[in-house]
Amino acid sequence: MLTKQELRKIMKGRLSSLPEERFATEGKEAAKGLVKTEAWGQYRRVLLFLSMAGEIGMDALLALAFEHRKDLYLPRTEGEAMRFYRVDSPQGRMAQGPWTTGAFGIREPADCSSVRLFRGEDGPALVVTPGLAFDKKGRRMGRGGGYYDKFFASLDGKGAAYYSVGFCLASQVIEEVPVDSHDKRLDALCTAEGFWSFS
Repeated sequence: MLTKQELRKIMKGRLSSLPEERFATEGKEAAKGLVKTEAWGQYRRVLLFLSMAGEIGMDALLALAFEHRKDLYLPRTEGEAMRFYRVDSPQGRMAQGPWTTGAFGIREPADCSSVRLFRGEDGPALVVTPGLAFDKKGRRMGRGGGYYDKFFASLDGKGAAYYSVGFCLASQVIEEVPVDSHDKRLDALCTAEGFWSFS
């Protein structure tokens, strides 16, 4: 099996070779599929991510989350931690203004007041999760920062109820992803080609 370092290099090369419109097109199709699932209907709180270069487009799912009146939270990188804050519109309009730009050049919520902070104890949530590579056994490989693994570990430490769904291009799904003992397995995977539940 490839090491994580080797696989990251391969996946980044694969994604960089794709036409830009592919990310938006598959993002729309995957979003249509996800909102038809039982998991989507079951959770009022939804945690999404905003795309960076080489990630599936999220605009369609973001818009559908508001159309379906979800309580929507988006991530903000704060040092070595990632925290999620509630937003009020697809354009990021909030009391403190629109989006800001985070450490990795990704849009982030501008209003990071404590009343908007997602806490695991507030109730169950659907966590839509990015990554570089996924497989159909719930294994995921991120970009190496460990932000989502730390976030999931913090939720597990609080006994929080959540359902994690990998959300990616179909070409990011491979036969087997190498994992370490601390890597969290996902509950489901969603691409433009379908939805797979592992729990």
